[in-house]
Amino acid sequence: MGVTMSNFNDSDIFFESFPAEFRSLLTGSGKDFVKTAGDDIIREAVLGILIGENLRNQTEFFTKRRLLLISASLFVQCLRLSHTGDLDNVKKILTYAGQSLQTGRKNMNWISQWFLGLTGKSVQNVLRSDFSSLDDYVQRLSVLIRETSQETNKSFGELKLIAGFKDKDATENISWDWEKFLLFTMVVGAGTLAIRGSEKSMYGKLFGNMVLGTILSIFGYQYLTKEERTVKQGGTFWLSDLSGNRESDATLVYQPGKIIRFDIGFIGKGNPEMSKDKLSRFERELETLGKVTHSKTIVIVDSLTTTQTTARSAKKGNAAIIQMSMALWPRQLALELSRFIKSEHPLAKMTDEEAILYLQKEINNIQINNFF
Repeated sequence: MGVTMSNFNDSDIFFESFPAEFRSLLTGSGKDFVKTAGDDIIREAVLGILIGENLRNQTEFFTKRRLLLISASLFVQCLRLSHTGDLDNVKKILTYAGQSLQTGRKNMNWISQWFLGLTGKSVQNVLRSDFSSLDDYVQRLSVLIRETSQETNKSFGELKLIAGFKDKDATENISWDWEKFLLFTMVVGAGTLAIRGSEKSMYGKLFGNMVLGTILSIFGYQYLTKEERTVKQGGTFWLSDLSGNRESDATLVYQPGKIIRFDIGFIGKGNPEMSKDKLSRFERELETLGKVTHSKTIVIVDSLTTTQTTARSAKKGNAAIIQMSMALWPRQLALELSRFIKSEHPLAKMTDEEAILYLQKEINNIQINNFF
């Protein structure tokens, strides 16, 4: 007789089995990252990006730490679930995960998905966000894990993994076979995909704002809050503008009614089409705050392919594209701005050594957290 969703009416066991001290890692946000890293680390990271260092290299170890702690927590959770009488086999755990996904606590949805080998994106693609097919999915997944465990048992021999931990809940050892071990690896794999996807987006948006806000401030432009935005005041900028048909990451008003819109993306050589798409989305003429303004475009990406077709197409239009992989790319940005504005910033003519010292000095005068 199969286990159905109706057998489980309480999601507290699933929630409580994940270690409380690391639950905050499941909902990590940009604000949490800034608080954990501290102002000095954030300022150092922004400076590193300005002089051409790779953002992903700087944030990778923050991501790895989070993944390791979550993986350890998932291991403990799997042990606790195995120790729970009503959830002492893989099929019951999978069924409970499905029930939890539908009725459980919102901040535990990620874990419920991972125990089913899913991420938020695959819930949309595999289940089509339709939970009416979830019972069938759980049944098929349970059979797959059982059959795969039988296959691995034949290939490698019987697995007897004895694991235990000491805390207020349990001290005894728990025995795992291939079936439970394969479930754990699937959970960690799905969790890794979800966390990496989430952090890639979070870091890109977080540092995109900070980098644009910092460099435009260094160039001498005044930052305006959402309430202060107006195209009537030259020498100003704001971040994450939603006016027009799309979002731009920053808007610079260099003269009343004349603006430059910025789009920044930490996009590598493997995604040239994304860079082209960023250019094509901008309008040359747009309605901003009730006034027709003349708009120019500057797209900032990590790097482009060697063919440089995107850069050439940008020059044909009223646009420019800057590569952050170039050493001291703000110097090139200063040159591009002078092409649009007809006013050159001193950074454009500095040597490498002078530019680094200048950026190191100026960044200490910027309240970077204002741009978070």
